[in-house]
Amino acid sequence: MRFLLVQVPTSHLGAGERVYPLGLARLSGLIPEGHDKQALDMNRSLDPWQDLKARLLTFRPDRVLLSFRNIDPLAGQQTSYLASLKTAARMSRLLVPDARIWAGGPAFSLFPERLMTEIPEIDVGLVGEGERALPQMTAGGGGVPGTLWREGGKIRRSPAGAPVDMNALPPPDTAAFSPADYLEGNRYVAVMGIEGKRGCDLSCAYCVYPGLGGRRMRLRDPERIVDEMETLHRGFGVEWFHFTDGALWVLTLPPGGAAHSHRPFWFRGRSIRRDVAGCRRNAVGDSSEFSG
Repeated sequence: MRFLLVQVPTSHLGAGERVYPLGLARLSGLIPEGHDKQALDMNRSLDPWQDLKARLLTFRPDRVLLSFRNIDPLAGQQTSYLASLKTAARMSRLLVPDARIWAGGPAFSLFPERLMTEIPEIDVGLVGEGERALPQMTAGGGGVPGTLWREGGKIRRSPAGAPVDMNALPPPDTAAFSPADYLEGNRYVAVMGIEGKRGCDLSCAYCVYPGLGGRRMRLRDPERIVDEMETLHRGFGVEWFHFTDGALWVLTLPPGGAAHSHRPFWFRGRSIRRDVAGCRRNAVGDSSEFSG
């Protein structure tokens, strides 16, 4: 079976910010051996739709996995990225009509029923964490926990699956999505995202993280985080990292534990102690995203 993994465009042209598709890269590594797969991050393309068209026509995938990260750019260039997901799904259906189209990602997980209704080309939706669900989906099982599908003209939804063990996360598939392709050009966002936790037990009115990751904070062992950063630095020359966590828990890092590697950090969060974290930059603003 042939799988095409696509990060749909969620950055306006000219932004100059390349965000490594961490979630999709993790899922790519879970596709079993024996299947063919290709990956496309449309945010890196100068002509993303032509690139998607060419990949669909030449690779002829049996499964198209569309990852939808942001639904709102929080910027003045446009008001929504929804058209990106719609166009990618419709192009896939038109050019490879026999392929099954799967969709997931943070933005999709916020409005799964609505997006499945508005985009009839999507066959299966994946809500929330995909590390447990994707292997079951590739095996051909139906009713996988945390998924939506079409049946009898209706959209069905299965209950959410068990939370993923943060210390069992698969590493990103750097053969499919090479971190080296993201090293140049960023002016604001550090090249490589690092997951330190999922879920949150707070109830901030503006925040969607509890809905995406659950209402219990699940942490990764600090040693695993530092090991992952070391691997990315040694293998690909990554020098700047940012934590993707909505609520930073850096105080649990052992004193100097992250700084021992002499790697510069980029943080955005709360409760930061520079001497503990080895932090080189901390973005603080008056918006809810920064001030919490």
